[in-house]
Amino acid sequence: MYKSYKSFLEKECPDLPHYRLHDLRHTYFTLCTEIGFSELSIIATGGHSTIQSAKRYQHATMNRMKSDMAKLEEIFGNTIAASQ
Repeated sequence: MYKSYKSFLEKECPDLPHYRLHDLRHTYFTLCTEIGFSELSIIATGGHSTIQSAKRYQHATMNRMKSDMAKLEEIFGNTIAASQ
Protein backbone atom coordinates (compact mmCIF):
# COMPACT_ATOMS: atom_id res chain seq x y z
CA MET A 1 0.00 0.00 0.00
CA TYR A 2 2.82 2.40 0.84
CA LYS A 3 4.40 2.07 -2.60
CA SER A 4 1.07 2.88 -4.27
CA TYR A 5 0.57 5.88 -1.99
CA LYS A 6 4.09 7.18 -2.60
CA SER A 7 3.83 6.67 -6.35
CA PHE A 8 0.48 8.47 -6.46
CA LEU A 9 1.85 11.47 -4.57
CA GLU A 10 4.95 11.71 -6.74
CA LYS A 11 2.92 11.61 -9.97
CA GLU A 12 -0.25 13.49 -9.04
CA CYS A 13 0.84 15.84 -6.27
CA PRO A 14 4.53 16.65 -6.73
CA ASP A 15 4.28 19.95 -4.80
CA LEU A 16 2.54 18.46 -1.78
CA PRO A 17 4.73 18.27 1.34
CA HIS A 18 5.84 14.75 2.26
CA TYR A 19 3.49 13.02 4.68
CA ARG A 20 3.85 9.45 5.78
CA LEU A 21 0.79 7.27 5.35
CA HIS A 22 0.94 6.67 9.10
CA ASP A 23 0.59 10.43 9.72
CA LEU A 24 -2.78 10.33 7.99
CA ARG A 25 -3.93 7.65 10.43
CA HIS A 26 -3.35 10.04 13.32
CA THR A 27 -5.21 12.78 11.46
CA TYR A 28 -8.12 10.45 10.71
CA PHE A 29 -8.62 9.38 14.33
CA THR A 30 -8.23 12.92 15.64
CA LEU A 31 -10.81 14.30 13.19
CA CYS A 32 -13.26 11.48 13.93
CA THR A 33 -13.03 12.30 17.61
CA GLU A 34 -13.33 16.04 16.95
CA ILE A 35 -16.55 15.70 14.94
CA GLY A 36 -18.13 13.34 17.43
CA PHE A 37 -17.83 9.81 16.04
CA SER A 38 -18.92 7.22 18.57
CA GLU A 39 -16.20 5.00 20.00
CA LEU A 40 -17.70 2.03 18.17
CA SER A 41 -17.53 3.86 14.84
CA ILE A 42 -13.93 4.87 15.46
CA ILE A 43 -12.99 1.27 16.25
CA ALA A 44 -14.86 -0.14 13.26
CA THR A 45 -13.69 2.36 10.64
CA GLY A 46 -10.11 2.42 11.89
CA GLY A 47 -9.67 -1.32 11.96
CA HIS A 48 -8.96 -1.62 15.67
CA SER A 49 -10.40 -4.17 18.07
CA THR A 50 -10.42 -1.97 21.19
CA ILE A 51 -10.90 1.72 21.93
CA GLN A 52 -7.58 1.72 23.82
CA SER A 53 -5.67 0.89 20.66
CA ALA A 54 -7.60 3.52 18.68
CA LYS A 55 -6.93 6.19 21.33
CA ARG A 56 -3.19 5.92 20.67
CA TYR A 57 -3.85 7.75 17.43
CA GLN A 58 -6.12 10.48 18.81
CA HIS A 59 -4.73 13.89 19.66
CA ALA A 60 -6.36 16.93 21.20
CA THR A 61 -6.96 19.78 18.79
CA MET A 62 -6.89 23.44 19.76
CA ASN A 63 -10.63 23.80 19.01
CA ARG A 64 -11.46 20.82 21.22
CA MET A 65 -9.32 22.09 24.08
CA LYS A 66 -10.90 25.57 23.86
CA SER A 67 -14.37 24.03 23.88
CA ASP A 68 -13.55 21.86 26.90
CA MET A 69 -12.02 24.79 28.79
CA ALA A 70 -15.09 26.94 28.05
CA LYS A 71 -17.23 24.26 29.68
CA LEU A 72 -15.07 24.42 32.82
CA GLU A 73 -15.17 28.20 32.79
CA GLU A 74 -18.95 28.11 32.57
CA ILE A 75 -19.18 25.72 35.55
CA PHE A 76 -16.72 27.65 37.71
CA GLY A 77 -18.08 31.01 36.58
CA ASN A 78 -21.58 29.98 37.63
CA THR A 79 -20.27 28.69 40.96
CA ILE A 80 -18.42 31.93 41.71
CA ALA A 81 -21.36 34.11 40.66
CA ALA A 82 -23.76 32.10 42.83
CA SER A 83 -21.56 32.49 45.91
CA GLN A 84 -21.37 36.28 45.65
